[in-house]
Amino acid sequence: MQIAEKIDKQLAEQLEQADKSQDSVQAWFRLKSENPTEPAPSPDKTESLAHNIVARVRKRLGENIQSINIQRSLGTFMIEAKPSFLREILHEPEIVFAGATYVPGFELIKPVKRQVIVPSGRKQGTRTKRSGR
Repeated sequence: MQIAEKIDKQLAEQLEQADKSQDSVQAWFRLKSENPTEPAPSPDKTESLAHNIVARVRKRLGENIQSINIQRSLGTFMIEAKPSFLREILHEPEIVFAGATYVPGFELIKPVKRQVIVPSGRKQGTRTKRSGR
């Protein structure tokens, strides 16, 4: 599989921008399942693969990562690292896909009509008595 087929557009753009500033980038990686009937490796296999891949790339590049978060049940892991480190991970045979963890436009949604909702039968600002106190 070609590297361009393994990476989403957002991550590719973020890596390009980070090359100029040498900032770190966060990305998630999906691991290939050894069993074609299973969508992801087992949780234990996911954890060991993620750590092994990071160790191999660290040894080749002599660089370190800022953080790692492994989603054992999903067969994925997230890494924050320099763009060169993330690109190198894409060459690993166990990696099926990589995506950006930050996607513009998916920030917190601001409320459209903000209003106080008062439960029926109560006046706003009144308290109810708690039993047992």
